[in-house]
Amino acid sequence: MRVVSGIEVTTVSTTAQFPVGGKFSVASPSDGTQAQEWIYVKAGVLTVVGGVMARAAGSTTCLGVVKSLVDEPSINIVGISQHVIALNSYGFLLCKGVGEVLAGSETIDVDVPIVASAAVVGAAMNATAAAGDAWEVSAFGQASENATSTNLATCFINCPGA
Repeated sequence: MRVVSGIEVTTVSTTAQFPVGGKFSVASPSDGTQAQEWIYVKAGVLTVVGGVMARAAGSTTCLGVVKSLVDEPSINIVGISQHVIALNSYGFLLCKGVGEVLAGSETIDVDVPIVASAAVVGAAMNATAAAGDAWEVSAFGQASENATSTNLATCFINCPGA
């Protein structure tokens, strides 16, 4: 159980229970992986497990985060949803640490960096499949296992937009 300010990271509410945009770290998750960092957001869309979430176009806040666009620059990606957050509800996204990431119509490959999908909003893909050398500036994590289209892969996540 990961708790901050009396709420768990899986808590979803229609009212803010923590400062929006606020982050906290979990130094020793119970499964022995590296530290995790979570960011509190208001969802502008329904989030799905493993969904890649970004700031809305033109926004500088975590109010109304949306699914990442196709080829979304990593600087806009604030976190990866580890549970469902309903539209206009508040909850935590994983922005750093080990978690599940949803593959788009492309694959995610073990030991390869991941970037926003080139075909599916709110998903990721194998960075080496990115056009040119775009992956070098847009990677936001690295896979620790393979995932085929529309499946989840365990990845180390480091979202620079958080």
